[in-house]
Amino acid sequence: MTMAAPPRLDIVIPVYNEGANILQTLRSIDREVKTPLRVLICYDREDDDTLPAIRGNADVLGGLAVDFVRNRGKGAHGAVLSGFAASDAPFALVLPADDDYNAAIIDAM
Repeated sequence: MTMAAPPRLDIVIPVYNEGANILQTLRSIDREVKTPLRVLICYDREDDDTLPAIRGNADVLGGLAVDFVRNRGKGAHGAVLSGFAASDAPFALVLPADDDYNAAIIDAM
């Protein structure tokens, strides 16, 4: 049995009702990024429509590792800080939830 490589990169995505955008962004990451990674979805409230959009469509995300991080503060700034606090990868970056076009440059960064 082989174990998956630990993530070398955590992608922190702060969200607030991004259900309409998030799947396209996650598909882009899964398709374009070759670096072992984990996506940290950082949210404020359990009723955020981003959460069921991801949970209800896990089958279309390939093998993408997605973890949910509850914001310990409020708003985008708190979400980013919560994501960084939850990260244990040697590298982390912040990506907007509607950014489905920059995933191709992440490996080069």
